[in-house]
Amino acid sequence: MPTKIDRRADQRKLTPKQEAFAQHYSAGLVVKTAVLKAGYSRNRPDEIGYQLLQNPTVHAAIERYRRKSRQKLDISCLRVIQEYVSIGMSNIKNVVDQDPVTMKVTVKKLADLPDHVTASIASIECKEQKGKYGTEHSIKVSLWPKVPALESLCKALGFDKVSLEKELVAIENQNGPQEQTMLDPKTFTKEQWTVFKELNAKRLEELKP
Repeated sequence: MPTKIDRRADQRKLTPKQEAFAQHYSAGLVVKTAVLKAGYSRNRPDEIGYQLLQNPTVHAAIERYRRKSRQKLDISCLRVIQEYVSIGMSNIKNVVDQDPVTMKVTVKKLADLPDHVTASIASIECKEQKGKYGTEHSIKVSLWPKVPALESLCKALGFDKVSLEKELVAIENQNGPQEQTMLDPKTFTKEQWTVFKELNAKRLEELKP
């Protein structure tokens, strides 16, 4: 798909099928399904979809529908990246406490947790079952998978294996291996996010709609 949008393409007219394809594809359907939903022939739908995505006018229409969806939902690229950070930097210690004597684990009050911590929680299940000394209560806390979030975050920020290795070497050369620090989600603040955003300002600017 072209990386640059031809702004003049917004002024060109689409056929009804092209318009329908742009709507369906921007809504999240895969290319083949969007082609068929738009009313194109069932013969060679993948090829038809490829040709449509190469069309600057169709591409501009897809971006136009996506912008409308983002505005309607009030979602920006930066907001999505913040969610990736919340999940990718999650730590179970931010959600539960453990008694040092009894070793019993309890869940912290959700009302006391910051938004970036609660955003990392996938589910909390409370169970009751009869035990030897009466009814026993158990709580299961699940966090969203970190790896997919970190992969998506690296992709969004333009990180790859080479750039990450270079960054680690630079940190080690500057501070020494013992002084390397990572962003701690327990103390994650708006100020820290601002620094994080500024460090990646160039890439984030490219991601803006």
